[in-house]
Amino acid sequence: MGENAAARFREIVNFDAYQYGTSMSLYPVLLDEDGNAAQIVGTGTLGTTSLLKPRQITAGFRSFAKGHRQQKAGQRPMQLGATIVMAPGNEILYEDFEEFAGDHADIDEIIVALGG
Repeated sequence: MGENAAARFREIVNFDAYQYGTSMSLYPVLLDEDGNAAQIVGTGTLGTTSLLKPRQITAGFRSFAKGHRQQKAGQRPMQLGATIVMAPGNEILYEDFEEFAGDHADIDEIIVALGG
């Protein structure tokens, strides 16, 4: 992702407000409702053909079997996500970009990146 992209992301999501204690969370989770941060960090989007790939279909069945249901698709339903752990000084400790819907970051890797 790079230091410049990290700095721009911090600016857009007002990350420094979290760093200086105006947030109740030690590790804030920031959502990108308008898609600005997704453009900066370069997350992908789903195409029609990617919805038909075996691993996408498997992930969908697995999610459905666990009881997960899509409630509100939002403004960008085809936007793939990312998990990024940033430290002060724009240091990126961890990054994981979804390759398909349901391709979530490994929670154990995130905890290690957070120092746990």
